[in-house]
Order: sequence, then structure tokens, then C-alpha cells
Amino acid sequence: MNELWHAYANDGFVFTNWDVTLTWSRVQEQYDYFVASDYCLREVIITSQDIEAGRLPTIIAQYDIQAGDMLIMDAYSDGSMNHSTIISSVDTNMIYYAAHSESRLDKPLEDALGGDVDTYIFHVLQLRG
Repeated sequence: MNELWHAYANDGFVFTNWDVTLTWSRVQEQYDYFVASDYCLREVIITSQDIEAGRLPTIIAQYDIQAGDMLIMDAYSDGSMNHSTIISSVDTNMIYYAAHSESRLDKPLEDALGGDVDTYIFHVLQLRG
């Protein structure tokens, strides 16, 4: 964490008085911050069409997608990021993610598509260790 990306509790363990940057608390700002930073090694774009066409295994292998990579969703393919999650596990055929808005742990990426199969763009941000 640094002056551009952090969330600090100012009142000890009560956590009611926070010093939080927009890059920590808002998806679009977080995405913009990491993509422009030296922390991001690579951004991998996965579309809902890639998933539907069965290209996910090739993408996983080609880019070595791993647990711990960030997964940021653009639900309407409009360049506005809607949800930030983390990849919780990966196998040869599927990426699984964890999120908190609805309790999700190891949910298959294809489950995020819902009824908008033609609109999703997933941004995998591979960060420095």
C-alpha cells in the first residue's frame, strides 16, 4: 500500500474512521491505477465469446493465469469496470474467482456471465509478486 492505494483505519480496531483512497474503494479507479502502475506485469483480456467458444483452456495456458491474479469485470463492454474480484483457483479448463458482494468462493468464470453472455469483458491483471 502507498499514498495512492490504501485503506487505513484511523481509530484502531473499531474501523469506523477510515482513510481510503478512491483507487482502493472504486473499481474503475482501481483498474486504472494498477494498469498504469509498475505493479502490473500484464493485462489479459477474456471475452464472453472466448468462454462460449471454448478458448479458455488456450488462454489459461498461453498466459499462465494463476490464483492471486486480479479479475476485473466490464459487464457491458463499455470500458467502464463494474466489479473487482480475485482469481481463487485455476485448472486447465476454467478460471475460478472469489468475490464478496454475494458470497462467492471458487465460482467458475462462466457463472459470472448470467444472461448477458454477449457483453462481458474480463480483465485479468497479473501483478508482480
